[in-house]
Amino acid sequence: MNILMISPASPPKNSPEAMQVGRFLQELDKYHTIILATTPIEKGWVIQDNSLQYDFKNIKILELKLPFHNKMIRLLSSKYFKFFALPDKDFWIKCKLPYILNKVTNKPDVIYSRSMPFSSALLALRLKRKTKLPWVMHLSDPFIDNPYRKKSFNEKLLVRYEYECFNEANYITVTTENLLKFYQKKYPLFSKKIKLSSNVMPIKVLNTKIDFNIKIKDKIQIFYAGALYEKRNFTTILDALEILKKQKPTILTRLDIIIAGNMTDIIKQEIIEKNFEQITILGRLNYEKILKIQDKVDIVVSIEPDGDNPILKSFLPSKILDYLAVKKPILAITPKGSESWDICNKYNFGWAIEPNDSKKLAILLENLVLNTNETKNIETDYKLLDKYNIENCVLKLNKLFDKSIKKETI
Repeated sequence: MNILMISPASPPKNSPEAMQVGRFLQELDKYHTIILATTPIEKGWVIQDNSLQYDFKNIKILELKLPFHNKMIRLLSSKYFKFFALPDKDFWIKCKLPYILNKVTNKPDVIYSRSMPFSSALLALRLKRKTKLPWVMHLSDPFIDNPYRKKSFNEKLLVRYEYECFNEANYITVTTENLLKFYQKKYPLFSKKIKLSSNVMPIKVLNTKIDFNIKIKDKIQIFYAGALYEKRNFTTILDALEILKKQKPTILTRLDIIIAGNMTDIIKQEIIEKNFEQITILGRLNYEKILKIQDKVDIVVSIEPDGDNPILKSFLPSKILDYLAVKKPILAITPKGSESWDICNKYNFGWAIEPNDSKKLAILLENLVLNTNETKNIETDYKLLDKYNIENCVLKLNKLFDKSIKKETI
């Protein structure tokens, strides 16, 4: 099968979405010939990570770029062009339709778009209208209803964009069951073509079981890898450390907390001002180095913010899947009833603490240091891992490609 894939986020970029795209490409490369339409790496939080570079046999890269690309991107990202940046900063790729049509000489069988960014869906929509090819649209995050997204000056236009995409895509895939239910309820007319396509673990998964019996040693190492910004911050952990500092100072000395990834200046300053010698900030690292650290530490951490928006519980941070793959106990700071909450507390892959419940976190950290039986003694449900296995997920995706082609040719 020939696939035209639209994905500005792709390796060797090191964003969570680009890493997911890389995993799907590795598996899709076994079955299909793919033209990947993507964009160059720009300055910012997302960097080039050569440890995410893959040797694809059946994938051709089609780079979407502007004349004097870096200068033009800086200009288009300025406040003077904010009015045009709908639905996001990659709005300009919608204009690359003629370029793609000119470059893609062998007619694809299907169009597959990955969002974020959501501009990739709008480019795919234009391609669908022009070529009449079947189209599978993937949403890694919600479009209009994303609680992390700031409201636009032209919200009505974005609502129209989303409706048009749902209306004209042959299939729409989302990453969690809660998002699946959300969109099927929002668009009952399109509910039958909205499907689940989970984010996936790395292809190489350790064939071991999680060891919750942390060995008695001088310090327990806890590792957080990921971005920290706005409400996704380190405050709950810092407050728990403050409690231990006042009430159980000897427990505090037995903790070693490592942070890797981007963070805003405000959050970095908050961590520095607390002056905990137990915390080490490594900054931005490539994926290979992060894997090496994960392999050595005792516990890995995921952080999600709390809020009134129920859709917050529908997200599953892709780092959780990385953690599942390395078979380390997970400490998830996450709203009660979220996807991460269930993985830790229902399927017993670790511990879940609600955001702002620093008292409960302090008690957990104490139990971990003392290695008490209260930390974890329930059987882990490893069958859950099949759900995030790349081979299983791509087989389901292949079936959607086949169905979309048959539906177009009837």
